Amino acid sequence: MQNLADFILKRRLELGIQEQAELARRAGLTRQSIYQLENATQRDVSLSTVLKLAKALKVPDYEILCAYKGEAPKQDAIPPPKEGVYIPYTVFKTFYELIFETFDASTLPPEFRAKFESDYEKVVKRTQSE
Repeated sequence: MQNLADFILKRRLELGIQEQAELARRAGLTRQSIYQLENATQRDVSLSTVLKLAKALKVPDYEILCAYKGEAPKQDAIPPPKEGVYIPYTVFKTFYELIFETFDASTLPPEFRAKFESDYEKVVKRTQSE
């Protein structure tokens, strides 16, 4: 379990931010505020300050709020990591077909047309295996 002061200092250093003034600038706070937060001498911390710090420290709001409350984040409360969005190849196939219907492929530069047609062939093969 980590308190807010430890959380801020650790994360600032993880990001390679050596100066409190730099974190203050990124968060839109004063250097004195960062000093007080990191040394746990600031008693009343507003929600807006905590959220500004989350953004400046590049952490999800819930992580810094847990540190503020002196709690460890609950595993089931942590959203899954964002990964690429899956788009079925049939969508790509439809997209390519629409492009072929709309534009005259002969007007494309030869190297682009060859790449485009090659990509389309790959998509068609993948749709057959979906």
